[in-house]
Amino acid sequence: MHETHRLGLFSRERWLRLLTDGGFEPDTITEETAEDRTPRTFFAGRRPAV
Repeated sequence: MHETHRLGLFSRERWLRLLTDGGFEPDTITEETAEDRTPRTFFAGRRPAV
């Protein structure tokens, strides 16, 4: 049994803007997979040192 979610709460652009607005330097990581499916994208944010 597999469950796939194709919809997200926010668009990619909105996630990046929200992370930026929160003081983070955003980045995206797209997984590498050999499976027959669309690779997932992960969002990461690094807070700059003060």
